Amino acid sequence: MAGTSGAERSFIGRPEAVDALRRRSDAVRFGRGGLTIIEGEAGVGKSTLVDGIIREVRAKGLQVLLARARSLENPPPLLVLREALSSARQPAPEPEGDTGGSSPIAFAPSAFRSPGGLGRFPISPDGGDPWVLDDHVLEPFAGAIEGTEDSRTRLDAQIARRFVEVARRAPTLLVLEDLHLADDASLEALAHMVPELTENAVWVIATRLPLASLSGPRRALVESIERAGAAEPVVLRPLNAGEVAEFVRLKGAGAKVAADDLTRWHSQSGGNPSFLEQLLQRHGGLSGPGSVPVGSETPEFAEYQARQVRELSPEEERVLAVGSILGREFPFSLLLRASGEDEERLAELVQGLVSRGLWREQSDESLEFRRDDLRTQIYQGLSEARRRLLHKRAVDALESHGAVDVATVYALARHTYLAKLDDKAAGYNRLAGEFAARSFAPLVARQHFERALECYRRIPSADPVTELEVALDLAVQLDRLGELQAAERTLSDALAGAGRLPEVSPSLWSVATVFLARIFSDQGRWEEVDRITSELLQHGTEGMTPRTLLALHRLRGEFLYFYGRFPESLAEHDRALAIAQSQEDPREVALETVRRANVLGMIPGRFEEAVSDYRRAIASLIEQGDNGEAAYSQIYLGIVLSQHERVDEGLVALQEARSLAEKAHDLRRLGWSLFNIADLSQDLGRIDEAIAANAQAREILTRTGDRFGLVQTLIIEGKIRLRAGDLDRAEAELLEGYRLARELNVPADEAEVVLRLAETALARHDLAGARSRAAELVRLHIDRVRPDLSQDHERLRARLAEDGGPPA
Repeated sequence: MAGTSGAERSFIGRPEAVDALRRRSDAVRFGRGGLTIIEGEAGVGKSTLVDGIIREVRAKGLQVLLARARSLENPPPLLVLREALSSARQPAPEPEGDTGGSSPIAFAPSAFRSPGGLGRFPISPDGGDPWVLDDHVLEPFAGAIEGTEDSRTRLDAQIARRFVEVARRAPTLLVLEDLHLADDASLEALAHMVPELTENAVWVIATRLPLASLSGPRRALVESIERAGAAEPVVLRPLNAGEVAEFVRLKGAGAKVAADDLTRWHSQSGGNPSFLEQLLQRHGGLSGPGSVPVGSETPEFAEYQARQVRELSPEEERVLAVGSILGREFPFSLLLRASGEDEERLAELVQGLVSRGLWREQSDESLEFRRDDLRTQIYQGLSEARRRLLHKRAVDALESHGAVDVATVYALARHTYLAKLDDKAAGYNRLAGEFAARSFAPLVARQHFERALECYRRIPSADPVTELEVALDLAVQLDRLGELQAAERTLSDALAGAGRLPEVSPSLWSVATVFLARIFSDQGRWEEVDRITSELLQHGTEGMTPRTLLALHRLRGEFLYFYGRFPESLAEHDRALAIAQSQEDPREVALETVRRANVLGMIPGRFEEAVSDYRRAIASLIEQGDNGEAAYSQIYLGIVLSQHERVDEGLVALQEARSLAEKAHDLRRLGWSLFNIADLSQDLGRIDEAIAANAQAREILTRTGDRFGLVQTLIIEGKIRLRAGDLDRAEAELLEGYRLARELNVPADEAEVVLRLAETALARHDLAGARSRAAELVRLHIDRVRPDLSQDHERLRARLAEDGGPPA
């Protein structure tokens, strides 16, 4: 099929758009980056305009990074950014010609095998990736210990650094075509990256459809990028009457077209070049005005397409059916191999489908359905047996001639699953899940791990070791999504199925078991955490990797901390710290030093040691560029300082935590710093500041789904309202905090809520209610689980004694 190269396409008219882009290209040459959004309807000429600008800026010495988002059925996370960064290593394209096709994929043995012996696709989640995080954040326990938002933020920052490194070579143009089609992970990363890129002499051009045509979530993501980058809009209008005549002339049809035809075509097409080209292709076969509607989203166009489908020949119907299997967009070469047609005959059939307005031809010889609802309709009209056959043909075509890249892995994951080739589908979906997990896209990773697990369980000779590995992968993603019960069920079932089989190594068994304990801790089920960690330690830790053993001791230390067993907790964190030091892992050393300092701050006489440890760990984390964890550490430093009556220093530490969290785009730590700032502000009598900071914290933590943090905002709001004398509001906030703390099974937070409810009852002169709450505090062992509240507890007891005898 003859493609149309970018060099052959000419951009017609619209001088205002061309002038705006030329002015902007001059600015980037002198070091001023920016974001330009080219908006226009499908087919209006956005790509042709961009092609011309690319040629001009390359002639002026700018380097160009280029990627186009594609209408893929299930795009890999961060695909657009991967392609853009990869283009930096490629020479500027020569005029298009026959490249001879892609080389076949050679499957090689590797780390995991399906029962049928399918080797891993010859790229790993690391290999061929433009970026991979350089630390342990990608290992199983990190998914629970470090939240998805934190991990994605760190990955986004690393991606941005890679782009900035490339841009240091020369002023840079980053072109992202069809931004509205990009995967969610790419759009979210761009929202974080754009400010940094534009500050570093990077000019970003993104093309998109009008916002009104996008779905709500997709529109919100695109708008977040445009706000972050202070986008300069360039709206690309359709051709006017004079420009239509020029377009027809350049297509070589000017002498054959009467003036009346030009006027009618301008009216019919609305000046859209793509539809004008269809009219030229079908010149002479039109039934009259209005035969081709203006917009691809209009009901008239849908009816036009339906009419075209009814008129198709059997050959055209067959080719259209194969295309519906391949997805919304696919290369001609794949259609050729999956259809089994003669190349010349297929090119003729495709040309007919394009001229009928059913498919759109891209400049890189890929094809796209103009309306996805049409593709869905054709796909659903196929019998189940025919669908499976066509998906299998797609698999054969991709495995023999597909590109060795991430997008092909994802295409194979989809086609093998729908073809019910369980052996291959298990392997491809597992690999796709690994890519998504390393891109911190848990929704995508979950889908592929679920499919892999489903396929493994359908294979009669399934390997229990592999099944346990995939179940662990899936449980990590479910934990990141906050679906803790599903994560627990998945991992518990897999552990029960694997049992103590000799094939299951002690290393894998311990990783899965410790992670199950991690899931229980996230649910506040501390008795289960105690049971599992105790059993693991009793049966010995031989066979555990240092990473797993560190996680085991850290987890047990956290459990003991929440139960107020501080000396025992300190001993566990000492063991974890020793392991981190033996591994010479500066990040884990710093993280464990912070957790150890949290315990020290609760032990009388060790306050100064805790402060010293916090400061040393914070300095190390900042030096490593981990502002999110540094913010976490600053928060706890601020809390400990304020608990020891160094409130002003504590407030300074919390303000620094807020700044670090903002720099890291770490919403969770930002929320925690804000509600702690609110708490200290209300202690200092700054009620308005406290209310504002706590409200902001609540909004952020609600958005991120941090229910543990929300408990704190409820407690603090209750304290603020109690201090302000608004007792009804104080009680309402605290009762909600009480409900949530009990639901999450957090004894330390429950004790504080009950203490504040007792104080509220006293303020109402409700002695009976206050005494009842005081008795509850004794049952909760407040002096053990919250020694930092001992003074407040003593004041409560003294008040009750003064107002009517000792508490019950």
